[in-house]
Amino acid sequence: MDASGGVFLKMNKLILSLIFVLFFMSFISAEVQTLKPVEQTECINIPQSHPNATSINVTRVRYPNGFEDYTVRPMSSENGYNYNYTFCNTTALGGYEITTCGNGDGYIDCPVFDFEVTPSGQSGTSNIVFSIFLILVLLGLNLFAFFGKNEILTVLSGMALIFLGVYLINNGVIIYRDDLTNYLAYIIGAWGFITGLWATFSLTDIL
Repeated sequence: MDASGGVFLKMNKLILSLIFVLFFMSFISAEVQTLKPVEQTECINIPQSHPNATSINVTRVRYPNGFEDYTVRPMSSENGYNYNYTFCNTTALGGYEITTCGNGDGYIDCPVFDFEVTPSGQSGTSNIVFSIFLILVLLGLNLFAFFGKNEILTVLSGMALIFLGVYLINNGVIIYRDDLTNYLAYIIGAWGFITGLWATFSLTDIL
């Protein structure tokens, strides 16, 4: 066989391989569906619908640290069409991926569900901007009242900062809750307490 014949044979093999891959992919569906964020330590329901499926299983769980768990977990169904799996291992913050696979009507359906676990169950740049804006406004109002010797406004803004500090300790800043957000929360709460206490003593002296 000459060189041109060998090249022709290789091209035929390549074309046949591509046809096989495309044919195989027509029977396997893999799509990514993004679910709503879930609050840390809360459960999330993973849904899947597949016609005439005898069973659907969770086949892969990818955690935020990159670890992938391939333990097969059966999904439950009440009508044999809509399946559900309740995933509760959401201790770690970050992005998760869950793959489910079912076989029915001659094709395999393996959608991938991804979602974010956040301290508050919320996400998005707009929410982060709003949270930062709220912190700056309350701090600015408190500083203005404190240095302007407006005791009543200082007490009110100080109480607001205390509540804000407690909230940040428990929930973080939308998608962040770590040592940094805890330090920020303690500082905010402590400053609100100190300024509020000072203003209360000032009002008592006046009265």
